[in-house]
Amino acid sequence: MITENAIVDIVYPYAKGKPNILVSIGIVTPSEVLKICIGTDGKIRPVVNATYEIGSITKSFVASLIVKLIGQDIISLSDYVREDITLEQLLTHSSGIKEYPLPQTGLDNPYSHITADDVISYVSHPEKGSGDWEYSNTGFSLAGIYLAEKLKGPFSTVLEDFIKSCNLKSTYIGYQGADLLGHNGEHAFRWQWDKNSAFLPAGCLSSSLDDMIKYLRLHMDSDMYEECHRKHLTTQMPFDMGLAFMRQRETGIVFCMGLTEGFSSFIGFDSSKKFGVAVLSNYCGFGYGDQYTPNGIGFSILNNFLH
Repeated sequence: MITENAIVDIVYPYAKGKPNILVSIGIVTPSEVLKICIGTDGKIRPVVNATYEIGSITKSFVASLIVKLIGQDIISLSDYVREDITLEQLLTHSSGIKEYPLPQTGLDNPYSHITADDVISYVSHPEKGSGDWEYSNTGFSLAGIYLAEKLKGPFSTVLEDFIKSCNLKSTYIGYQGADLLGHNGEHAFRWQWDKNSAFLPAGCLSSSLDDMIKYLRLHMDSDMYEECHRKHLTTQMPFDMGLAFMRQRETGIVFCMGLTEGFSSFIGFDSSKKFGVAVLSNYCGFGYGDQYTPNGIGFSILNNFLH
């Protein structure tokens, strides 16, 4: 049985000693939706629908939109985006494209002012896709440029239209409002995004717990986006790649994670059991495999109450 105390026990080691932390957790089961907010040292807080940067979970929105367009026969995973690089390779991080060299800007968002021309110039003579898994924000930037070309509009508009079609009311490019700041241990801030940035597809979105629960259900309750979840690539990691989503090899849990300079996030689910979890935090954290991060919390909840 899922109880608030059981969730607090899982979150406490992560929240211990972090001032101003707010961890928002949503758990979707076949019979109910549970929401809990936890603050410093595991103290239960009133549930609020605060807005968090969700970082690379943005990539799953891009993949979901692409799957929708594939269903409409507008594009194909086998489309060549640049020379020998296909759209599928970009969405599975197997294109071989190395990361764009970022400027050193302190607390400012280093991705915000990189243009499509900058990225196209950088990848003008790419190596052929290696077929091996190597995480690439730049690859998703290129996917966004391709979408904008195919749909004949700015990527920001394309993404915002898709968000509206999903009936998400508090998911934005960048940040609207001032209810929650991100933390990296020394500073409190949020990233700003220029809507012309070529790196919007890699991690520009902010969202809320309510919208992440809606988004979970969108993927859990319909076959529309199943193409995102199935295995497209075997990696050297403990997971296989779907399209932006990852699939844990041992359990079959489908998930994705997000990380910015001041926020970290996780969504994961088992569609067959209609069980999913969203975890949002206003502290940055490490990536896959760290127990005391939102992805570690998410996996603990899934493994403790699902299997």
